[in-house]
Amino acid sequence: LDMVHTCSLILQITWCINLYCVQRCHQIGIITPYNAQAALLKEKRVQSAALAPVEISSVDGFQGREKDAIVISMVRSNTRGEVGFLADNRRMNVAVTRARRHCALVCNGDTVSHDEFLKRMVTYFEEHGSYRSAMEYQ
Repeated sequence: LDMVHTCSLILQITWCINLYCVQRCHQIGIITPYNAQAALLKEKRVQSAALAPVEISSVDGFQGREKDAIVISMVRSNTRGEVGFLADNRRMNVAVTRARRHCALVCNGDTVSHDEFLKRMVTYFEEHGSYRSAMEYQ
C-alpha cells in the first residue's frame, strides 16, 4: 500500500475502534514516526467529522500520556527490509505502552519482520489479539 492508501486504512481502523471499542474519539490516538504521514492523516481526517477529536502525533508527542486506544503506523514498506526509525526499540516500546485498552499496529509484515524486535512484536499481536490483513479492509 502507498502512503495515501495506508492513511485511509489507518483512519478506517480508527473509525472501527471508535465504533466498537472506545466510543470516545478523544480517547483515541494515532502514532506515526513520520511528520509527512501525520500531516496527511490530519488532512484526510477532515473528511470525517466523527474523527476530528482523534489525536495524531509522533511518538514524542505522546510521551508521558496515554489514550484508551492507540493505532501505531509502521509505514515502512520495501523489499529490502529497511525499517528506518522503527528500529529504535525504545521508541516503539513507548508507542505501544501509550494504549490503556486497545493497541492496533498497521504495518507491512514482510518489511518489519527483517527487524527481530519488530518481528516479535507483530507475532505477539497476531497471537494475543486479532490479526487482519490490509487486504481485508479494501
